[in-house]
Amino acid sequence: MAGVLNDLGQTILPSVFSSLNSAGIVDTMTIKAESAASQGSGGGRIKGTATDYKTSVPVSYEPTQRGGRINAGDKPVSSQQYTLTMPTHHGGSRIDLDPKIHRFVVNTRGNEPPKTFRIISVGDVSGVVFEVICEREG
Repeated sequence: MAGVLNDLGQTILPSVFSSLNSAGIVDTMTIKAESAASQGSGGGRIKGTATDYKTSVPVSYEPTQRGGRINAGDKPVSSQQYTLTMPTHHGGSRIDLDPKIHRFVVNTRGNEPPKTFRIISVGDVSGVVFEVICEREG
């Protein structure tokens, strides 16, 4: 069984996602890696710079049924969560996701602007696909 899952995750599914992208069924995204934040002169934290970790990664995204959350002041905060589904391998190597440093930027579709997502949790489904729960930023 492990051999079948390895073939599926490393070879077959990346090819399927690529074909779906060529057919216009799924989008592509860039995974950005942010460097560590540094201390500012006023005592605050300065966000690090973002570099491209992986580009042209095929991805499917859809809103989850969950929405909204409560912040520390017991006030409801509007937020929409999304599930992004993507292959675990791209460009011949495994994608190593780290929710602390990675952001997803789904590329422009038609006249829509790019969409940036912050990772909440990463689900690895048998080493074949990632199902990533995210919140949209901005």
